Amino acid sequence: MTPVKIGNLELKQNRPVFLAPMAGVTDLPFRLLCKEQGCDVIFASGKSQSNLCTLTVSACCKADLDCVIVHNDASEPEHKVGNQLLNKLSGAELRYVGDIVDKEREALVLRYAKELEEQGRHPYVVKNGASTALGSLGYVHAVMELCGQCREQKLDLKHLFVPGGNGGLAAGTIFGAALSQAPFHVHVITVEHEKEELQEILETFLREIGELTGVLQDYDFSSVYTIHEEYRGDGWGKATPECVQQIYELAQTEGIYVEQVYTSKTLYGMLDMVRKGLVDGSACYLHTGGFSALFSQF
Repeated sequence: MTPVKIGNLELKQNRPVFLAPMAGVTDLPFRLLCKEQGCDVIFASGKSQSNLCTLTVSACCKADLDCVIVHNDASEPEHKVGNQLLNKLSGAELRYVGDIVDKEREALVLRYAKELEEQGRHPYVVKNGASTALGSLGYVHAVMELCGQCREQKLDLKHLFVPGGNGGLAAGTIFGAALSQAPFHVHVITVEHEKEELQEILETFLREIGELTGVLQDYDFSSVYTIHEEYRGDGWGKATPECVQQIYELAQTEGIYVEQVYTSKTLYGMLDMVRKGLVDGSACYLHTGGFSALFSQF
C-alpha cells in the first residue's frame, strides 16, 4: 500500500488501517510496535467494562506481551460479566483500586509501571483511554477514507454523527474533516461531559494534533462541527430510556447491536434530529463498537 501522509508525517502501511493507538481498530499493530521497541508489559486502565482495556488484553495475548489492567472500581466482582469476563479468560493481571477519579487512577498506573521498571521490566502505559493526539490520527485517516468513498460512490453525505467521550475520537474526526475539506458537518453527541467541558477538551486535542502533524495549526474549526449535549442523560454510563429503546429497535429491525454508553446515545441523537428536521440531506452514523460491554448492561 502507498504511504499515508498527514501534514509532514508519512507512515507506511502493510494493512488497511492507520498505525495509531485507535481504540478498537489498531490495538494489535500498535501493541506489536510496542514489542518491537522492547516493551514486555502493557498497562491499560479504566472502568471494569472498558472496551479499550479488553481490546488491549486481547492484543497483548496475540503479541505475547504481559498485560496489567487497572480498574477504578470499588472491588473485583465475584461473578464477572461482559468485558470483565473476557479480561479474566484472556489471563490479564487485574488490579481493582477502588472508586477513585481518573487522575488518581492514572497516577497509580504510573507508580505501578515505575515499580516494574525497577524490577528490570520494560512497561508501556496506554494513557487516557488511548485518547491522545497520536491516537486521534487513526480517526483523521478514517475520515479521509470516508471522503474517498463518498467521491468514488458519488455519495452526497451532509452530516456525520460521532460520540464525544474522552475526546480523541471526536477530535480526530473533526481534524480529518477539516483536512479533507469534507462536504459533511460533524455532529458530536456528548456521552459524558457537559458541552462547555467537552469543547475545551476538543480544542486541546485539535491544537495538539496540529502540532504533531504540522498542519492546520491556526485553523478555525468552529464551522466544522457542533456539540450536542441534550442526549447525554446523566453522563457516562447513564443510559436514557430513549437510548435503551433504541438498542432494542436496531437489533430487531437490522440485527445490529449498540450499547448504552456511547453508541446508542449517538444513534438516538442522530435519528431524533432527523425526525425533528434539524438536519437536511443524508446522514452517516459512526458505529464505534463496544459489543461485549452490552452483556453487562441488561
